[in-house]
Amino acid sequence: MELEVIPSARHHGLGLLPWSPLGGGMLGGVLAKATEGRRASELTLKRISEKRPQLERYEAFAREPGEQPADLALAW
Repeated sequence: MELEVIPSARHHGLGLLPWSPLGGGMLGGVLAKATEGRRASELTLKRISEKRPQLERYEAFAREPGEQPADLALAW
């Protein structure tokens, strides 16, 4: 989101609805779901393999306080 969008929305009294706050599913615990045997598309599997180190750190970060990755992403 461009930096001027939020202040402009505030100024005009508008709400915001972020598009894809879970990063197309990547921030929703995709690694944990993959180990549970859930099916994933070829595109999703490719994205997982490209971002695996970051996803592993993110999901570990979410587990530290006992949160679900999706809940953490939406709260942030």
